[in-house]
Parts: sequence; structure tokens; C-alpha cells
Amino acid sequence: MTFDESKISAEKAAETGVQSQPDALTGSAEENKKVFDLLPLLIIEMLNKLIEALQAANSAGQIGATEFTNVTGGTVQEQLQSIQKNLEDYRREVKENGAENVGMTPFDGVTANTVQAALEQLQANLVQYINTVKSEEGAGRVGITPFKGVTANTVQLALEEIRRQIDDVTAGIIPDYGVTTIKLALQAVTADRLAQDVLDMIEAAEPARSTNELDDYTMETGRFVNAGAGWNTFRFRHAFEGVPVVTVTPKEFNGFCEIKNVTAEGFLYCLRKPSLQGGTVATATGYIGSDTGTSPGPSQITSVSAVTLPTFGTETTAETTDMDYNAIEIGGAE
Repeated sequence: MTFDESKISAEKAAETGVQSQPDALTGSAEENKKVFDLLPLLIIEMLNKLIEALQAANSAGQIGATEFTNVTGGTVQEQLQSIQKNLEDYRREVKENGAENVGMTPFDGVTANTVQAALEQLQANLVQYINTVKSEEGAGRVGITPFKGVTANTVQLALEEIRRQIDDVTAGIIPDYGVTTIKLALQAVTADRLAQDVLDMIEAAEPARSTNELDDYTMETGRFVNAGAGWNTFRFRHAFEGVPVVTVTPKEFNGFCEIKNVTAEGFLYCLRKPSLQGGTVATATGYIGSDTGTSPGPSQITSVSAVTLPTFGTETTAETTDMDYNAIEIGGAE
């Protein structure tokens, strides 16, 4: 049903209207009432038809509409179809070239304002970074976490640091305490390679033993710094099986190191330097007469009455002093 079918024509209105009836109605009361109801009933009938037409599936095609930007058509149906077509065109455009039409906010390293341009710039940045890493400057751009023996924070600096360490070893510049006991082959150290003070210790420990017969021994050497005045504790890096013979030699120090309570784990030491202790000078006051002048009088003098010489001794010191130590435990058969 179309909307036009719901219209009441002028002829139909005149036909059902009261004005079309005679001035004097001659019918019954019921018949006369119907004369007045004809036009209202017609209006009700047409209104119901209009409502049914509006509710019909094709009603949008009968409702007029004014065209607006990017939407064409003279009815609601046509404009809805125009909007649908625009959506399909936009969906197809986004699928094919959408990145160019999607805006974005620039961020660190990317100045583009569309997704397409940003992707192209990111790709260019990636290619540039890859080329940089592949170049001779690449190792200097790759960071690392420092690890034991290497303090550098880039691959380039780490390689240079490791190379310096290798060169130092090759050149014979091994860091202090860089060679541990476990690195030495058994019987690798012979008597002719030991310092004289170490040989003296061996002789003192076993006078009858030949210095060339070092069949079974354990040795630890190293250097430590004086921890303070008085007696201090030093512990070996690894405990001996028995009690070793220990010597400690202060470096560039005018004094000596005293050792006691040597055990398999360590020893007590005290750094001492020479000092003069005690010594006093006693004085006395006296008077002597003057032999000049017309009225000679006494003059006061001070003289030394007694002298106690100081004694030679030692005192402990907290001086920061490097001290080399040797600890040797000798065992086995001669």
C-alpha cells in the first residue's frame, strides 16, 4: 500500500460530509447519526491505512528527504543506501590504502603524522640501525652488562679490555695474585725458583732436608694491607692441612712485622716500628756571686742535676702499609 492510497480526495470528503446531505434529515434517529459519522469514519480508515503503510518494509522508499554532503537520494531509503555505499567505499579504501588515511601523533624517533608514513619511517630507521650495527662502528653501539673481569658496557669496549688483558699476559704482565696454586702443575716450582727467605724457612723447619727435595709441600703467597694498630687477624685464602711456616715482609716500611698464633687458617700479626721510650732530665736552681761592680749580688742559674737515658723499643702503628707474606706447609718423605 502506498501513502497516496491513504489520501482523502475532495470528492470523497464532499460525498461523506454533512454538507452533502439535505437540509432536513427525514430518516430515523439511528440513520441520522450515521450521516454525521461518515466523514470521521473515513478519516479513521485512511489514518489506519497510513500507519500500516509507514510500518511496511518499503515505507522508507516513500518518505522524502533532502540531500546533504556526500549523501544523495530524494527518499530516506535512497539516502540510507547512499550512506551504505559510502561505508563500503571507505572500507575498501582502508583495506587497500588505509594507512595513508589514518592519522597518528608523532613520537620519539618518528615525525610522521599518518600510519603509512610512520611505518615507512620506522622501516628506514631499522635499516639504518642494521647497517650501523654491521659497520665497523657496530660493536660500539651494542651494549652489554659488565661481568666478572670486564667492566665495559659495550661490545667494542669489552673486546678492547679483554685484548689488553691478553696482551698483558702475553707480555708477562700478570696482575698481582693472578696465578693461583691450582694453576701450577705439581712440582712445577723447584728450589732454584724460590726466594732465599723461603729457602731459609724450609731449612729452619727441617734442617736436615735438602732444599732440592720439595716432594710434598703446599705454599701460599700474597700481599695484604695493614688493618690497623695492635694485633690483627689474617686468614689464608685456603686453609692448610697443618700449620705452615709463615714470614711477613712489610714493603717500604722502617720496622718489622711480629707474628704469633699461626694456625692452618691464618695468623695474628702486629706491625711495629722503632721508638725511644722514657728518658728524663732533672734540673736544679742555684745562685752564684757576682765579682763585678761596687755592690756585687748573687745571680740565679739552672743546672742539670740528673739524666735518665731513654731506652730503645717499638710501638705498634696503624700506617697503611703493604705486606708480602709466604706460607709453606712441608710434608712427605725426603
